[in-house]
Amino acid sequence: MVIREATEPEIRTVLGWTHALWGDNRPFEGYVERIAKQMATRWGRTGYHFAVGLVGGQPVTACKRYRLRFGGVPTVGFGAVFTPEEHRGKGHAAELISGVMAQERAPYALLYSDIDPLYYIRLGFQPYPAYWVTATAEAGPVPFRPLAPYERAEALAIQLPGEFRPDRSPDYWDYLHERSPVELYAFVPDGTIRGWVAFEQEEDQLWLAAAGYDAEPEQFWQGLRALTAQHGVPKINGWGPRVAADHGYAYEVVKSPVPMIAGENLPKAVTWWGLDHF
Repeated sequence: MVIREATEPEIRTVLGWTHALWGDNRPFEGYVERIAKQMATRWGRTGYHFAVGLVGGQPVTACKRYRLRFGGVPTVGFGAVFTPEEHRGKGHAAELISGVMAQERAPYALLYSDIDPLYYIRLGFQPYPAYWVTATAEAGPVPFRPLAPYERAEALAIQLPGEFRPDRSPDYWDYLHERSPVELYAFVPDGTIRGWVAFEQEEDQLWLAAAGYDAEPEQFWQGLRALTAQHGVPKINGWGPRVAADHGYAYEVVKSPVPMIAGENLPKAVTWWGLDHF
């Protein structure tokens, strides 16, 4: 099988395969346009591509390939791994993943498995526990304010102790905003930036995408509940760390999709935060 970056016509073919699964009820052309806009962002131009596996010159399997970094270390991310039904059962997807990893020569590889994780364990990936946290809105002081663009680099460098996740940058968050309306707020409990939160506002909740802070955990988590009330919705939901449970948040293990990482010298006990890293 030949493995390489997909051409524009091949991307359309691949999106035709996946439209029913991941098109979010958009018309096909709207789905294609949305992906094109994401790939055209400053981060997307270098960080977001499609890889295809070809047999006889025809695509038989494909995936999204992301060029990420963990603590400055190159990492390849995989998304939307898909093989049409007529080509399944031949090991094409496994060969594609292994081939892209070999081409990238990155120390780490990351994906989220929404199938039996054993499939990826056999390819050398290790599952990491992740948690879903939720809390009701509660009025009170709000130690958050919108994060100005010039403050993003400083704020996004703040992360939880022991957290293991791809590096973030202002360009990366511009890419995420193209995917969905992510809002960034600064955590300013004493008037200075001590953390940040990224969320999406929906009709009945704030969707917690990611966050980081280096102090005041009680004030941070209570402040998020107050921020939720300020936005006029009844609850906040999303992936988060178990520490949220110490501050009035319910949590449960995320059974699907499961974060999975391949590489050497991976940490054994970490906080995994967030589905929307790429």
